[in-house]
Amino acid sequence: STTATLKKKAFALLDQSCSTKAPTGPDGTTALFFHIDVDFDGPELFSAVWDWAKQINKFAVSDVAITNKQVVYKDQDRNLYEYLNLMRAVTSKIGCADITCKDGDLRKYRAVCLLNRNPLTNGAVVYKAGSGGCNKGETCQSGVCDQYGFCDLR
Repeated sequence: STTATLKKKAFALLDQSCSTKAPTGPDGTTALFFHIDVDFDGPELFSAVWDWAKQINKFAVSDVAITNKQVVYKDQDRNLYEYLNLMRAVTSKIGCADITCKDGDLRKYRAVCLLNRNPLTNGAVVYKAGSGGCNKGETCQSGVCDQYGFCDLR
């Protein structure tokens, strides 16, 4: 499914009442959910992705999940669930949607991102050892490599 399709599916998962219940993605996808209630305008999609990305600053991947050949997901690494799903080598598309509900002075911000793979399960490979990525300017599947080694879909 395309990124636009994932975005539509992510929007469909957002609860219009801004509940804190994490949605489950449709088959073949992983839903990452973020929620925060604040008394100021501010949270945006970047806040959600940043929150998931910085999990690695608070928690270490367990030793049993790492070999010199690969990193696998272990249930005991649940605190890194969103981070490891984002880092997963086989994930190639992401589609996100967000909503803010106003409740008096409170802003209830909710975001859902869908990845184009089933959720990581215990023992599933996050990535294998190697250089990975691609060089800036090279063509890659449906796009061109950016400065970070990611395939920027055109």
